[in-house]
Amino acid sequence: MILHRLRRSTNIQWSRLFIILVCIMIVFICSRTVADDFVPFVIPGKPNADSLIAAAPGEPICPGSERLVVRSGHFCRDTERVRLWGVNLSFGANFPKREDAPYVAARLAAAGVNTVRCHHMDTARWPRGLWNAKDGKTIEPEALDRLDFFIDQLARRGICVNINLHVGRAHSEYLGLPETNRQYDKISNIFTPALIDAQKQFARELLTHTNPYRKVRYADDPAVAIVEITNENSFFMWSSEPTLRTLPPYYDQILQKKFNAWLRERYGSSERLRTAWANGTRPLGKDLLTSGGVTVYADDESPQRVTDRMRFLAETEKQYFDGMRSFIKNDLGCKALVTGTIVFGPLGLYAQSDMDFIDAHAYWQHPRFPGRPWDQGNWLISQKPMTDYPTEATLFRLAAERLAGKPFTVSEYNHPAPLDSQAACIPMIASFGAAQDWDGIWLYTYSHGTDDWYRQNMNGFFDIDTNPAKWGFMRAGTAIFRDSGLGHVDRFELFGLREPSGGLLVSLERLHRKYDRNLAQMLAGEAEISWRDMLGMAVSLSFDRRKESKRVRPDVSPAMIEWIVEDGRGLYHVQGNAGVLIGRTSRFEQATDEDIRISDPSFAVLTYTPLDGMPVGSGSKILITACGRCENAGMKFSEDRRTVGRNWGGPPVQIETVTGTVAIPEGQWKCEALGPDGMPKREVPISNGVLKLSPEYGTMWYLLTQ
Repeated sequence: MILHRLRRSTNIQWSRLFIILVCIMIVFICSRTVADDFVPFVIPGKPNADSLIAAAPGEPICPGSERLVVRSGHFCRDTERVRLWGVNLSFGANFPKREDAPYVAARLAAAGVNTVRCHHMDTARWPRGLWNAKDGKTIEPEALDRLDFFIDQLARRGICVNINLHVGRAHSEYLGLPETNRQYDKISNIFTPALIDAQKQFARELLTHTNPYRKVRYADDPAVAIVEITNENSFFMWSSEPTLRTLPPYYDQILQKKFNAWLRERYGSSERLRTAWANGTRPLGKDLLTSGGVTVYADDESPQRVTDRMRFLAETEKQYFDGMRSFIKNDLGCKALVTGTIVFGPLGLYAQSDMDFIDAHAYWQHPRFPGRPWDQGNWLISQKPMTDYPTEATLFRLAAERLAGKPFTVSEYNHPAPLDSQAACIPMIASFGAAQDWDGIWLYTYSHGTDDWYRQNMNGFFDIDTNPAKWGFMRAGTAIFRDSGLGHVDRFELFGLREPSGGLLVSLERLHRKYDRNLAQMLAGEAEISWRDMLGMAVSLSFDRRKESKRVRPDVSPAMIEWIVEDGRGLYHVQGNAGVLIGRTSRFEQATDEDIRISDPSFAVLTYTPLDGMPVGSGSKILITACGRCENAGMKFSEDRRTVGRNWGGPPVQIETVTGTVAIPEGQWKCEALGPDGMPKREVPISNGVLKLSPEYGTMWYLLTQ
C-alpha cells in the first residue's frame, strides 16, 4: 500500500512537473516569438555622414540670405515655395553645449529638418531655461551664448528657427503682482498692462540682441524666420470660462474696467444698455457702468448680453495680438514673420486673422493624469489607433482651422509613447498635411533634455529623438511633406463665415456658441462637409459671405487618400508618388491590389518614398520604412497596457519588425537592409519582382537602388 501510494504520488508529481514544463516551454516559445520580432534599433545621436538615406544639407542661411516671406498664401524664399518640416526643442534642449551643437544640427539636417521651434525657453531657470538661476530676473549669459552658437550651427545647414516669446514665463511673480489663476499667467497676460509691458521688454531684450557668431541682431537675422507671440493662450481656450469667472480681484478689476469702457462706447448710457439686455432676464441693478463693473450670471444672460461679452473678449484679444505684432515689427524692426497663438474656434480665428500665418496644435491620445497634473507615476493613455476612429481623428479638426489667403501650419503634433500605434504619428501628419497643401509642420518634441543627446532609449511621452517609431520615419516624412513627394488634392473649397444679416463678429459669436472650438463640426453642420469629404478636398475659411469651389492642378499627381473602417478595424492608405499604409495589416493586401502583403504584426506602418524626387517607376532610390510597436528593453506595461507608470525600462530601444512582401517597380533593383546608422547591414534578395521583409534583417529601413 505504501509503495502503491508512493508510486501514485510520484506519478502525480511527474504529471504536474510535466505540465509545468510544458507551460514553461509554451511561455518560452511565445516570449522567443515576441523577442524575435522586437530588435534593438538605436539611431545614433552622432549622425553618420555616409548614411545612404541622409538628406542633403540645405543652403546655408547667411545674414544676407533671402528671408522667409508670404506670397500668394504660402511661405516662399524669393520666388520658391518653401514647406517647413521640423521639430520642437523644449526647455534645455535649446541650449546644447558647443561641442554637441554641430552634431545635433547635423542630425536634424540629415533627417531633412529645415526648421526648429524654440519652445519653453522662457519657462525655467538655467540650465533648463534662459533665466538666471539665482533670481530668475535676468537672462543667463551662458544660456544665451549657447543659443547664439546653436542658431548659427543650424543656419549653416539651412535650418531656420521659430522663436517663442511667451510659453511658460509667469511675469507676475517677478513683477510682484498678485498671483494669477492660470498657469504661466495665461489669459490674464492678454489684458493686463503690466504683464503686456513685461512681454514687450523680454521681446526687446531677446530680439535686439546681436548674435556674436552671426554679427547680426535676431530681429534682422534671416535664420530667425518666425516669432510666435504666446503659446496656447486665448480667452477662448480650454476652461477659459471658469478662469474668467474666478479672476483674482486685481485682474478682475482691470478686465471689468475695460468691459465697462467698451459698453459705454457701444451703448452710451446705462438706460440703453438696460433695455438691450433686459429681454428674458431679471431686472438689472443700478450703477451698471460704475467702476465695480458688470457681474455676469450665466443662468440669466440674454442673447444680447452673451453676444456683447463674447464680442468684447474677441475684440480685446485681437487688439492684444495686433498690438504685439506691431510692436515686434515696427518698434523693434523685426523682419521675421509673426504669428500669435493657435486657433481656438471662430472667435479665436478672428483674433489671429491679421497674423502672418495661422497655426494649430493637436495630439492623439495625450496622456491623462487622474491625480496630480503631470504625475509621472500616475497617468493613463487609451490604446486606440487613430486609424480605427476617424470620427475622432485630430487631422480633420486641424484641416478646418485654415484661413483663406494665409499659410497654415501645425507647430505641435504627436501620438505619444507608449501607444502601440505611435508609429502612425509622422507618416499620418506628413501625408495628410501634404495632401492638404499645408505650409509647415513641427513635431513635438525633439527633446526636453539638457545635454542628453546620446541616450539609447525612449525617455517619455513626447521626445522623438531616440524613438525610432518617430525618428525612424522622419526621412520618409521629409520626402512626403517637405519635398512634396506625395502631391496634394486638386479640389479646394472656400467657406464664408459671414452671414447675410449682421456683422462678422455677430456671425462668429453665433457659430462659437453653437460649436465652441470645433471648426470641423462647424463645417459639418453649416456646410455639410464631413471628414470623408476632407480626404479629397482642402477647405479654407473666409470672413466674407462667399462660398467657392475650384480645381487646382497639383505639382505632381494628386494624392489619393482612403480611410476604411470595418468591424471597428481601420486602414489609412495614401497613394501618390509616395505611399503610406497605416493600420490593420490584414487589409494591406486588398488596398494595394496584392502588391503589399503583411503577415505580422497585426498593426503596422509602412511607407515607400522616392529619395531622388523622381516618380516611383522611373527613379533610382526608394526607401521602404516599416515598423510595428516600439518599446524600451524591460518596459513594464499594466495589464490593460494603459500605462507603464515609471517603469519605462532602459536601453536599448527596440522596434517590432514587420514580416511580409512588397512588389517593387520593374527595373534592375538592388535592396539593402540598413542599420540604424543608415549604412548597409545585409543585402536582401529580390525574387520575381518581390521583396521580402523579415525580422531576420533586424531593421525598419529597406533601401532600393538601381
